[in-house]
Amino acid sequence: MTGFEYPQHGSDVRIRAWGADLSDTVTRLILAFWRLVAERESVPAQRELRVSVTAQDHEELVVNLLNELIFLTDAGLFVARDVLSVSLTEPRHGSWGSSEEFAATVVLSGAPAQSMEAPLMRYFKGATYHDLLVTDREIAVTLDI
Repeated sequence: MTGFEYPQHGSDVRIRAWGADLSDTVTRLILAFWRLVAERESVPAQRELRVSVTAQDHEELVVNLLNELIFLTDAGLFVARDVLSVSLTEPRHGSWGSSEEFAATVVLSGAPAQSMEAPLMRYFKGATYHDLLVTDREIAVTLDI
């Protein structure tokens, strides 16, 4: 079973996503984020955009990815209609002293914000580590409004 929801959370927004594995769960998280920003039908599929982030662990990877998506929205550079693919990589075990990091590459379909007919529904300041939960099958994160 896969999906997402928006549990009550004071003045901020909380997203809880779940999936079959970490890649699927991240996909649901990204979809949940974009549905808070704009209705899917209002976003034309004009172009694809590849977004890549790195981190030292899964928690930082989730926060970095969401903050990159928030930047794209705030700058008017892109709003997604669909998540076309999510690729996650982890450092190799046993590579002592390695500078390898966790990485996520996401391919999105959508359009620049200024090309949309409807205004965006919501803007965010950032994703936080407050009550952050990241497992292979569930992610829960808080977004500051």
